[in-house]
Amino acid sequence: MFAEDTGWSSRHSDEGRLLAVSVATKELGEKAASVDVGAAGDAVGFKDEQIAPQPVSKASSVLMVLVGGLALFSDGYNAQTVGYMNTVLSQLHPEEYTKDVKTRVSNAFPIGEVFGMLFSGWAIDRLGRRNGIFWATLFLVLGLVLSAAAHGTTLGGMFWMMIVGRGVAGFGAGGE
Repeated sequence: MFAEDTGWSSRHSDEGRLLAVSVATKELGEKAASVDVGAAGDAVGFKDEQIAPQPVSKASSVLMVLVGGLALFSDGYNAQTVGYMNTVLSQLHPEEYTKDVKTRVSNAFPIGEVFGMLFSGWAIDRLGRRNGIFWATLFLVLGLVLSAAAHGTTLGGMFWMMIVGRGVAGFGAGGE
């Protein structure tokens, strides 16, 4: 049906070496242009079997779902731990851990996620999918380490290190 509607037809030999494609357009009328791609296909090592999709094993499918689920769990866990941190830090340092500091610590992760989401599309187009995911994960881990290892000569310095670390972690989580 496709060949009759569009004017496309194809002929394929048993060896898979000759493929002639004829295109009839309205401008050419009954004339047709023929292209033999058999030699070009042989030169690059093209075989018909390469077109078929590779089967995916059940174990591989299950592993992909589990890894994706763990990544989502990790992002959710990192986004929600701030609620527990706010409670503990408010009781440990009631004068230094003000509402403004609490807001900054709470909002650093989701703001970082927004910037990570905006940047990751461009980065993955430039670096490729695997490299983009690698760098996003690296930012996530780096931010979590910075946040967990937060310290300073003053409590304000420690809180700012936590804010920056959570922002970097959010940037990485947004890129995943």
